[in-house]
Amino acid sequence: MDINEEMKLHQWAQDMAEQKASGLSQIKWCSMKGIPVNTFRYRCKKVCLAMEEKLQENTPQNTAAVPAEAPADPPATQGPFFAKVNLTPKTYTASGINIKFHDTLVNIAPDAPDSHVRMVLEVIADAK
Repeated sequence: MDINEEMKLHQWAQDMAEQKASGLSQIKWCSMKGIPVNTFRYRCKKVCLAMEEKLQENTPQNTAAVPAEAPADPPATQGPFFAKVNLTPKTYTASGINIKFHDTLVNIAPDAPDSHVRMVLEVIADAK
C-alpha cells in the first residue's frame, strides 16, 4: 500500500471516529460535513477491510480478527476496533462420571485418583 492510500485511510478512520463521537447519524453528520453518505459508507468499508487485512498479517494461523465493541472511553482519534479470536477447535475431553443423588450432582473427572473415587462411592453408599 502506498503512502497516499495510507494517508487516505488514516483520514477516513478519523472521520469515522468523529462521526461516532458526534452522536449524530451518518446521514446528519455527512450532511453537516458535505460528504455524500454513500461515499462515507464506502470509506468506512475500505477502512474496516484495511484494518482487518493489517491485523491478519500479524495474526497466528487459526485466529481471526473480528469487529468488536470499543472500550468504554476510546480516544476520539481511534477508528474501528477489532478483536483477535482463536479459531482452533477445542479438543474433546471425556467428561468422567456424573452421579446424581437426590438434588446433588457429583462429577468425577477422568483423571481423578482411585482413592478419591473410592471415597465418593463410599459416601454415596452410606447416604440416606
